[in-house]
Amino acid sequence: MTEYAVIDTETTGLFPGGTDRIVEVAVVRLDSQFNEIARWETLVNPKRDVGRTDMHHITAGDVIQAPEFNEIAGELWHHIEGAITIGHNVSFDIRFIAVEFRKAGWNLDPWKGTCTMWAARRLGLPEKLESCCEEVGI
Repeated sequence: MTEYAVIDTETTGLFPGGTDRIVEVAVVRLDSQFNEIARWETLVNPKRDVGRTDMHHITAGDVIQAPEFNEIAGELWHHIEGAITIGHNVSFDIRFIAVEFRKAGWNLDPWKGTCTMWAARRLGLPEKLESCCEEVGI
C-alpha cells in the first residue's frame, strides 16, 4: 500500500552541508487515499544562531531546550521510511534532511520526492505555497 510523507523544514539559512542547519522539521503521513494517519513535528537545536527569525519565526529561546538532530533522527526516519516524499520545494528539504542524517552518522543519500511547487508551476498556479493553497481553496 502506497503511503506519502509530506515534509517541511525550517532552517537557519539556504545552504545544507555548510553551517546552515535545520531548526524545525514536520511530517504528515498520508495513506493511499490521502487520509492523514500520523502527524509529527519538532523544533531542533541547531547549536548555532537560528538565522532569519523574520522568515521562520523561530527564536533562539524556542530551540534552546529542543533536541539536536541526532536525537530525533530515528523518530524522523520512522515517519518517512517507505513513503513517497512530498513537499513544496521538496528538494530543499530533502537535501537538508539528508545532510543532517549524515552528520548524525546515518548513511543516507538525498532521495527524490514529489514537488508541489513544481506541480503548481506546471498547472499555472502561484509558486508561493500560501498563494497556491489560496488559489485551490485550501
